Amino acid sequence: MPPLTKDRNTKRTLIDRTFPVPVAADTIIFQGAQVARNRDGFAVPAADEPGFVVLGRAERQVDNRGGLDGERVIPVARGVFLWDNAPADGIDQLDLGMEAFVVDDHVVGKLAATAEGIVAGIVDQVTEDGIWVATL
Repeated sequence: MPPLTKDRNTKRTLIDRTFPVPVAADTIIFQGAQVARNRDGFAVPAADEPGFVVLGRAERQVDNRGGLDGERVIPVARGVFLWDNAPADGIDQLDLGMEAFVVDDHVVGKLAATAEGIVAGIVDQVTEDGIWVATL
């Protein structure tokens, strides 16, 4: 699946806390997207990229295209969120309690489906609607 191109209503069962994160230069993060920090420590849409660390879910859209690192700040929530399951090598019931890995800013999968092994969180529940993942 391709990364998000618009805001997404990402369901949640729990929000532990919300915190501000400065956004990377020339970046747009859509509301409901899975957010990571890049190697420089700035918020970006989660992706299977070297050095990324997942932080949580974007609580609103922030557009920093044309801006510098940290010029805008995004509120990010930690908790348990419903992400799409990878179409190839997706997560199943046997993965309950195991790590889910980032495919893109709204899709998670098994380690074999990713190149960098960026952890999205722990599989909390597997449903027909997707994979509930608890952020770390």
